[in-house]
Amino acid sequence: MYLTWWQGIFIFGWGLYALRAFLVGFHESRVKKNAYGWMPWYYPLGVFVWGDGVVFGPYWISVVVVCYLLQDWLLFVFHFFVFWVVRSIGETFFWINHQFSTINKYPPHTLPGFMLFHNDSIWFIYQTIAQCVTVVSFILSLYFGYLWVAERFV
Repeated sequence: MYLTWWQGIFIFGWGLYALRAFLVGFHESRVKKNAYGWMPWYYPLGVFVWGDGVVFGPYWISVVVVCYLLQDWLLFVFHFFVFWVVRSIGETFFWINHQFSTINKYPPHTLPGFMLFHNDSIWFIYQTIAQCVTVVSFILSLYFGYLWVAERFV
């Protein structure tokens, strides 16, 4: 099955988006020494700080190339949600560890959402958000994985 025109444009655009995340992330990390700077424009790629862009940019570009060459939209969507299962589990552990660490790399007042939560409770809010993303991504991974297998092998 071939990609529809909008699916092809979306996947191609996702690849350009990932390329930009890589290039800017590389510049910020290598040249400006700002690997831990927040970059909310690239959250959909799983890129939360500039250094993430250096890793996830090429990763997503490779996913785009494979899915585009295979002309497989369901594989792309399935891959997206499996990625988010793994990424959000990692984020949950990250914020749990940060909450109980003596090293305060991300003081509460520097985090988005602080104006709503006003103290270090922002850390467990981030944990909870990541857990919700895990659940939704897991369910959608099962759904799109089923569709992908059914389309290919049934």
